[in-house]
Amino acid sequence: MGNLIKAVLITFLISTSAHAANKQQSQLMCMARNIYFEAGAEPFEGKLAVGQVVLNRMNHPDYPDTICDVVFQRTQLICQFSWVCEGKGNVNEKSRNWQESLDAAKYLLTYDMKYDKLNDNVLYFKNKTCPFIWKRYYTKVATIGNHEFYMRKSRG
Repeated sequence: MGNLIKAVLITFLISTSAHAANKQQSQLMCMARNIYFEAGAEPFEGKLAVGQVVLNRMNHPDYPDTICDVVFQRTQLICQFSWVCEGKGNVNEKSRNWQESLDAAKYLLTYDMKYDKLNDNVLYFKNKTCPFIWKRYYTKVATIGNHEFYMRKSRG
């Protein structure tokens, strides 16, 4: 009887750790895809910054609590990240942009690093060339590559 319980427990632990590993891999891929489509042509620093915004949102009470849920979040018909609504999905896995996007995602997730040029309150970014009609509600924190990074203005 003792051996049967051990076998069941070992099977459960292996299954649970495999499930956790698959979930981690899924979150890593969501992050890498978002970095690729939002900042694939940006310098590595820009890729890290975009990834940090996703992590900041994930840790903020107004957003979902997983990377994939943050990346694919929609409010009515509006996607949080443009590539999701545009239906982009194909990644050129042999490209330098993909490899760097994957490396940036691994850096932020696997090694639990933080891109320290953006504080935890930076929840938004936009391409410098796009208009920003709600600008008066936000404070620009940084310009990195072709993106501007913002946080909400404090009320007071």
